[in-house]
Amino acid sequence: MREFGATRVELGVQIIDDEIYKKIKRGHKVKDVVEATKNLKNAGFKVGYHIMPGLPGSDLKKDLKLFKKLFSDKRFKPDQLKIYPCQVIPGSELEKIYWKKQYKPYTKEQTQQILVEMLEQVPRYCRVMRVMREIPPEYLTAGVINIDLRKDIEKELRKNNSKIKEIRYREIGFALRDNREVNLDLKLKTTKYKASDGDEYFLEIVNSDDILFGLLRLRIFNELHSSLARDIGGLVPDIRQGTSLKKQLMKKSNEENDKKDKSFLVIKNPSISSALARDKSRAGGWESDERSNVGQYNQAIIRELHVYGQALKLGEKNKTASQHKGFGKWLMNEAEKIAQKNKCKKISVISGVGVREYYRKLGYELEEGYMVKGS
Repeated sequence: MREFGATRVELGVQIIDDEIYKKIKRGHKVKDVVEATKNLKNAGFKVGYHIMPGLPGSDLKKDLKLFKKLFSDKRFKPDQLKIYPCQVIPGSELEKIYWKKQYKPYTKEQTQQILVEMLEQVPRYCRVMRVMREIPPEYLTAGVINIDLRKDIEKELRKNNSKIKEIRYREIGFALRDNREVNLDLKLKTTKYKASDGDEYFLEIVNSDDILFGLLRLRIFNELHSSLARDIGGLVPDIRQGTSLKKQLMKKSNEENDKKDKSFLVIKNPSISSALARDKSRAGGWESDERSNVGQYNQAIIRELHVYGQALKLGEKNKTASQHKGFGKWLMNEAEKIAQKNKCKKISVISGVGVREYYRKLGYELEEGYMVKGS
């Protein structure tokens, strides 16, 4: 995925319940969601979940309970969401049980209720990218047909001064669009939380009204991950120098991870870790003690940097463009300080191809598809 420049992956999670997965013939289990989420985050990707309330076997109470679990259970905690209430499509298996009166989708009122309750639960580090699918009514057998339902819901939420924390609701662009008065009393706010066996730092520039001007996601973890061809940000030994060891790892991965994606192999076998330490020691770097702990150095990777507002081409200047007021540098400097406090030797950025030049100006260099800074 990195070879194609991808920085975000969306997973069709729908609901975290194995019984419902079996009922709807989903083809995977909750443990697969957990594993995919962790592997993607450790590789620096932003992780989005598609959530579908109203599936067969669920109800309003269960949907809300499991939705809350997405953010209370540290195995999940997605960065982004798309919420698609279940609709009945012609020709689907769901249509068959619908006509047999074995399934009934939520009404418009029920859909509005669950969406409001879900939006109220989303933490400040998560962005709800979309609500409702844009399916024309003539292509639906049953289900809510209002594709602009989110707009109506958010209008009511703002009218009632509801405290919605999700990212999109707070973005500066929407405040300007709605001609709201925006003050520039800015501060950098940091939210730290545990997720997928790592520490996530969500940095954001907000004003006194909690309007969002920019954000950064920094992940720090201490588990040896390898693609068998590169290290994430150079923080673990470069196993490309150890051909014999690479063969050992490939053999082990084939034995123990036959059904896993080898590009995100998690090395947990202590004998392999010891071999890795010895191999690097002979290569003349990192650690000379064969008994040293391979995973002792924390790994830091910036999974997202986003400054909201008017965008300009590199080199252009505009005093009113928020993307060129130094907000990005402010966020990056803070992230680097956090990485240093966590004893990270290097810090990596999963960067889109078009913004690599920006990171070069901050002292980063391209290494195996990631922008990297450190010694």
